[in-house]
Amino acid sequence: MSRVADYIALIDDPEQEALEDQHPIDRALLVLMVYLAYSDGVLHPDELALIGRMRPDLDAEGVRAWVEEQADITFDSASLASELSDPIERWGAMRLATRMMCIDGDIADAEMLVLSDLARALGMDDGAPSRAVREVVANGGPISEDRLLSSLRNMLWRRTRPTRDEPEGDLAGVAPPEAEHVATVLLGGAEVAALYVEGLAAAFESGPDFVAWPAIRTYTRVPVPGASFHLKTADRHLKMNDPRMRDIGALLDYVYGREALPEA
Repeated sequence: MSRVADYIALIDDPEQEALEDQHPIDRALLVLMVYLAYSDGVLHPDELALIGRMRPDLDAEGVRAWVEEQADITFDSASLASELSDPIERWGAMRLATRMMCIDGDIADAEMLVLSDLARALGMDDGAPSRAVREVVANGGPISEDRLLSSLRNMLWRRTRPTRDEPEGDLAGVAPPEAEHVATVLLGGAEVAALYVEGLAAAFESGPDFVAWPAIRTYTRVPVPGASFHLKTADRHLKMNDPRMRDIGALLDYVYGREALPEA
């Protein structure tokens, strides 16, 4: 596995152990991540948490101090390109960069331009940023009942498990009265989500809430520091902060056809 792939695995899997060894391209990759974190002029807690995954030798305050120090160094894309001569490493750097830019579950036009500039510096085609973004953020929208049921039958549940019982705890009554219940998702015996023909009810960080399938604009496909799952509608940004609940994002990949069902 390449060094860039090591970092991607570290970010994508919250349970992955920290990298303890050092590598010659570590500094170039870390400088890239700092540059991207400051690209909008604001350093967000989730961005610090992501860089902290790559600097396990520092505590939270140490990471902030180090990032602020590195921010004064001008990012040199040509230098990064010289460090990453292998096309596979360059594609990995684009994927790594995208995880920083999509850390809030979405990507703005200005952020997409930053990724486009990076792609050009690395000698990549114009479509590379969009392909990398699709790995992290996916579009939602309406789904059919058949697709939902087929996805549930074929879903590989990693940490959570579905049950036919209707929710009885905090999720009870969250969905509209006319909503048709399909399954409730449990985590260690606790109700964390409920699936309906009409939409999804879940124990989001902001509290129990219901989102109709057509209202889902985007959702994250991989977990990012600070949340295991982001979901956005036209006017709401909802997230789950327990990495064990990443199954919800995986389920939506089946529902929306981004992962092929075994029977498909």
